[in-house]
Amino acid sequence: MASKFKAIIFDLEGVLVEWQRPRNTKDFRCSGLELPKIKYSSIWENLNTGKFSLDDAYEHFAEEEMEEKAYVKLCLEKVFKSVRVNERLANLIRELNASAHYLKICVVANVCREHFEIMKNANLPWEIFSSVFISGILGMKKPDLCFFQHVINAVGLHPSQILMVDAEASNLCAARSFGIYGIPPDGTSVGLVQTLRNLIFNPLPRAEAFMKPRPRVFAKPDPNKRVSIVEDRNIIMNENISQLMIGELLGDRILCREWSPEVDDITVAEAGFYIYLRPEGPCPKGSDFHPNADITSIAYLSIPRPQRIEELPHVHLILEAMASNVDSDGILQTYFDHEVPRTDLETCCNILRLFYSKDRENDPRIKKTEKWVAQCIKNRAYTYGSRCYTTPETFLYFVARLWSDYMPEFLYDSDIEDCIIERLNIPTNALALAFRISACQLMKVEPRLYRQDLTKFVLLQDKDGGWPAGHFFRAEGVKNWIGNRSLTTALAIKIFRWEKANSKSTDGWLSLS
Repeated sequence: MASKFKAIIFDLEGVLVEWQRPRNTKDFRCSGLELPKIKYSSIWENLNTGKFSLDDAYEHFAEEEMEEKAYVKLCLEKVFKSVRVNERLANLIRELNASAHYLKICVVANVCREHFEIMKNANLPWEIFSSVFISGILGMKKPDLCFFQHVINAVGLHPSQILMVDAEASNLCAARSFGIYGIPPDGTSVGLVQTLRNLIFNPLPRAEAFMKPRPRVFAKPDPNKRVSIVEDRNIIMNENISQLMIGELLGDRILCREWSPEVDDITVAEAGFYIYLRPEGPCPKGSDFHPNADITSIAYLSIPRPQRIEELPHVHLILEAMASNVDSDGILQTYFDHEVPRTDLETCCNILRLFYSKDRENDPRIKKTEKWVAQCIKNRAYTYGSRCYTTPETFLYFVARLWSDYMPEFLYDSDIEDCIIERLNIPTNALALAFRISACQLMKVEPRLYRQDLTKFVLLQDKDGGWPAGHFFRAEGVKNWIGNRSLTTALAIKIFRWEKANSKSTDGWLSLS
């Protein structure tokens, strides 16, 4: 599952190095305020393709600027000697060279031979570059198509295997017309470095490394990984649903060791009923400590035997309590508390999944709930989320799990796949995007349809291998949205393992368009 890219091309000027504006523009006017005018002149283009000698160019610039030729020469040489190296990119190039030995790293530049010799003094890892394409040496420049054709021929790869970073839109247009995947710097070297790292390095082993238990020398799990957070606020939430879902998602025992709920991890309020928040952790005012059918369903579905299930009431006693806990319309309720009457689409899906997992699909008391779920799918009732779940993707993921695992008869005529396809390419947070892609895989949606979302998701991976927390839940009485980095990352592992096992593509782990 290696990257499809076998070569990366950096533009020298504007990407790897930048011209520093002179502090004293009065003394070096042509290297400051007038430099753009000079750069985009026909004289400059002819100089950079070898049609003008440097001496002739200085003479023309002197006439235009009404300055002495020697002064113009001094100004321009000052500019080329004062270039500032993008150190973050330079360090990334060293990292790529050390980790991705197959990768060809090249440089392109529109610059004359003499000025390039000056720029070679910049502190760049020149020894790493497999090829350097200079317009003044080749006699052709970007964005001329002949320049890019020469680069493609010299690199010896199919254009789709080449990644290019360039600051000029015209250069990117020409490169992409051949099939090269061209991207601009995003204005911050930090963002560009993250994008390039995610395009080149395989996301799966990095995500697995993020999720692995810490060495024994650490007495406790890394709190930044395991806990949930309130979006846009520095509030930590000790909740149960993310931990249970992580344990269910990660079938790998090594990865699961830290994340499978232990006896002390999950709070049981009474008689085997689980609650959302842990009272011992930080909890906002009005937090949810009611026995919860949603969390209880996920717990019984996710905790492996004999870890905890044997110590709890038999699952059929729990199912009886759930089946008896309905509202006036006969819909299964979220809380085992008559003072908190709540129904919730996502909760209904998880309860139904538990019933089906224990061969209780013929229980007449769940039929009205089945009918309601099917009706909500038909009429897109999930579009704005629900009382407890913040995005439509959460419901689509849970109902896709229900269909994928049990193919219940009441969903035969529903258009779940169409519902998921309708959500594709709509902007959302990282966790919702992971739910969306997972739902596509569960419903066997054609991979080319969700490829753009998959690409966006890959590019969100952080340097440590994990993904942003995003959000998917809000506890009863808490208005803020809650997410968990490790839940997003656990979903990512599931997604990329599926892609690795099922992808028909032979050109790497990610196909970009």
